[in-house]
Amino acid sequence: MNPKDPLRPISNPAKRRQYDEQFKRDAVALLETGRSATQLARELGISQWNLRDWKRLFGSG
Repeated sequence: MNPKDPLRPISNPAKRRQYDEQFKRDAVALLETGRSATQLARELGISQWNLRDWKRLFGSG
């Protein structure tokens, strides 16, 4: 039982999705062609914050 709400059982925490390096590099390449980060993130089903972090890691500049 959930101590905060005794009538509601504790649900399983959300699992973090993992992306391979090639997916990240491909996403950054699309971003660097001038695509909108918001739209690209929506299309790929990821967070804008993922794109920002991946651009720092794999971006060209």
